[in-house]
Amino acid sequence: MKNMSMRLGMSLVLVLFLCAGLCIPQTAVAQEQERGITFRATYTGLIVPIDSSNVVFSLTLTNTGKVGEDINLRVDSAPKGWGYQFRSIYPENTIHAVYLPPAEVDEEKAKLDLRFQVTLPRNEIPGEYPFMIRAVTADNAIEASLSLSVLLTREIVGIETEKVDLTAESIVVRAEVGRNFEFVVHVNNDTDQDLTFDLVVEVPPEWTVYMTRGWREEKITNLMVKAGETEDARLVVMPSPYQEPGKYPREYPVTFSAKAANFEDTVNLRAVMTATYDLIFTTPEDRPQLNTTATAGEPTHVSLLLVNNGSAPLEDISFTSTSPEGWTITFTPDKLDSLDAISLREIDVSIQPAANAIAGDYAIILKANSKQGSDSLNFRVTVETPTAWGWVGIIIAVLVIAALLGTFITLRRR
Repeated sequence: MKNMSMRLGMSLVLVLFLCAGLCIPQTAVAQEQERGITFRATYTGLIVPIDSSNVVFSLTLTNTGKVGEDINLRVDSAPKGWGYQFRSIYPENTIHAVYLPPAEVDEEKAKLDLRFQVTLPRNEIPGEYPFMIRAVTADNAIEASLSLSVLLTREIVGIETEKVDLTAESIVVRAEVGRNFEFVVHVNNDTDQDLTFDLVVEVPPEWTVYMTRGWREEKITNLMVKAGETEDARLVVMPSPYQEPGKYPREYPVTFSAKAANFEDTVNLRAVMTATYDLIFTTPEDRPQLNTTATAGEPTHVSLLLVNNGSAPLEDISFTSTSPEGWTITFTPDKLDSLDAISLREIDVSIQPAANAIAGDYAIILKANSKQGSDSLNFRVTVETPTAWGWVGIIIAVLVIAALLGTFITLRRR
């Protein structure tokens, strides 16, 4: 009986070990399916002339798993004497490692385009030169390899020597809201024949565009360029007048293409729209009334308007004033965190002349300040003396007149 119990116990332990053994591979497989990377090249083999200095391969590294990955970039083998480096595209830097989030978190950033730049040694002989590069996760659990090659030759066969290309003086042009964008594109005809190019410009919806030959006024849709010469095409791009208020700058794509016979080229441009800021401090009336009446020592209130006539919010708004000594001027509210585009806010201004101010006209300056700009008003305040002091003046005048009359009567009796 005792032996049977021992056998039963050992059998149970063995079953548990087997179960554990079966569970471990399943967990590993499950974890493996959670992770993955791919490493691809647009072209894995390039033919270049022997006098070249650099060769660039376009690569794409993708995180196909469900977790973020720190990935190291390595070169396993390269021809002796050749230089090499991995480079990011924008901003352009030399790199050796990257981080890619999973696609379910950020699909765009889970895929990275980069370059593998090869530097040729001097006086290299023609032939094929292989490279083996590799992307491997920081824990060395997942990797992807890529084989590349450079074929050096003394003569490039089958490559067209004639070409047409477009180059822009400025790829990016900035302009404020409401203004046009102007691009100048050089159309280079590097062929042995005169060509007339059909010109096409793609702009955002509701935008318009016209083209001229250089800085001439005549509008064109095609451009004739003589063999071996270059002509300039000027693009005047007019944005839609209906721009939603909001955050700036805003970037819009503009594509310019030129086509003639079997030749065609395209250049991608960018129009960057920047904000306009227009702070106005004014009175509510259609015709500004920049004067008021106040009594010495007593506050009087003036209602003013703060207007944002620009395309973006005004920020950190405060108020200041310049007035005679002893005067008190307060604003309600005395500051604003922001004022949205195309909006206004009523501001109450309390003006209290000094108690000893004599009757007359005084000039004060009221100013609104923001991070993006300021505006001011020159105000004229007519000060009147308090009513009590008016009666005092009248009484003094009556007493003076009475004294004069009494003196006159006394002298007349004599």
